[in-house]
Amino acid sequence: ESEGSQAIITNNVIFGVPSPRSAAIMLADCEGSCQLGQAVVINNTLDGLGSSGNATISAALVFKTWKNAVTVVVGRVRNNILLGGLGQQAFGGFEDVTSNGQPVVGSTAQPQEFDNNDLWDTTTMYRHWDGTQNLVFNDIPSVDGGVNGANDNLSGDPLLDKAGHLGAGSPCIDAGTQSGGETPTWDID
Repeated sequence: ESEGSQAIITNNVIFGVPSPRSAAIMLADCEGSCQLGQAVVINNTLDGLGSSGNATISAALVFKTWKNAVTVVVGRVRNNILLGGLGQQAFGGFEDVTSNGQPVVGSTAQPQEFDNNDLWDTTTMYRHWDGTQNLVFNDIPSVDGGVNGANDNLSGDPLLDKAGHLGAGSPCIDAGTQSGGETPTWDID
């Protein structure tokens, strides 16, 4: 973590840990008063993994803040496969605005952009916190209409092979976007 820096996470397969609460990636604001650059998450497969059982939660991607009365915008998320994982509640995206287990009313944590992602194998595609309540989105029109910066997302079996590559007929083939300056000029699949 470096003030004003930009992290680009690209072309990875990332799993959450086997635990009752797990995420492949958490994008959060800093706890103090700092100015972090934007994280860019592009062209990855993110699996929330976690564990099965009662009261377990897993998410491919979590947007997090602990601060009061703020709107935190963390991350540009594009062209990813977001798998919910094994949790009883499995999310593609999850806005977590809590402190000591309690909701932080009046605060939000959301992506800057959320484009062309495949939300698959989830119990809830996306959990949005609007500052006072949780809203759950279980279809692509709700995700694209309700998540900050969301456009052109999809939900379909990515047909991943054992090596993590897209199989023939995958809805993810040629479904990405090259918008944004950080998009790699090459594509493996």
